[in-house]
Amino acid sequence: FIVTAKGKEICRIIDQCSRRGSTMLRSRGGYRQDKKDTVMVVSSSKEMYHILQAVKANDSEAFIILTEANEIHGNGFSVH
Repeated sequence: FIVTAKGKEICRIIDQCSRRGSTMLRSRGGYRQDKKDTVMVVSSSKEMYHILQAVKANDSEAFIILTEANEIHGNGFSVH
């Protein structure tokens, strides 16, 4: 998950550096109620390294949460 004020730009960056799609959710900060976007993306560990570097270079204020998924179901993913 990437919480950012630059959601569209971050989605574009993810696509450029990893050729992965992403999902953008509208969100709001809990303390100041600032409007933000939360971007979700699923990738390999190797791809995530490149995504993190690109996000940090373009939005130093992004709040990034990394988590592992046990299973992913949907278009473009297969269960192994």
